[in-house]
Amino acid sequence: MTNFQKATVFSLSILLGACVESTEDDVTTINAFSSTSSAGLSDASVVINPAIDEGAFKIQWNIDSSDPYHIELYLSEDSQLSKSSDVNFFGQNCSSASAIFNCTSVGDFDCRFTSENEISCGTINSANREKNVTSFMTTLPKEAFIIIEACNGLFDSCEESASQVVFQ
Repeated sequence: MTNFQKATVFSLSILLGACVESTEDDVTTINAFSSTSSAGLSDASVVINPAIDEGAFKIQWNIDSSDPYHIELYLSEDSQLSKSSDVNFFGQNCSSASAIFNCTSVGDFDCRFTSENEISCGTINSANREKNVTSFMTTLPKEAFIIIEACNGLFDSCEESASQVVFQ
């Protein structure tokens, strides 16, 4: 092998190694996730009631991940995410680099649950509509979980966390 060929192979090895090398920024970690409501608490659960403060509640998180990263919020019967049965009601890209994202590593969104069983977070618009969750609300009060799934920009490192709630 000539020196040129050796240099080419070495350069390609370095480039390929850089492409597959994982960095700490690629790993997603949820440091904190919570939901709060002016309706108060029932045991360890946050109470969400459309008759109290117009069903307002807040979702907050603190996540270490790539920049940008992506989150999805789900309603679930239990604290484990099951995309086949849980109800996805909000998604958001987060980044420090752009004004179009409403979150950096910290997210803080105002959400609502209406008496028509519609749930939403953030600003309602054509890309972020209210989600009708009547089929999920089989009875009221309804003990449930709000689950966050956070993934890095490549969607190859995801983590989830749950917050217990009671819908009234």
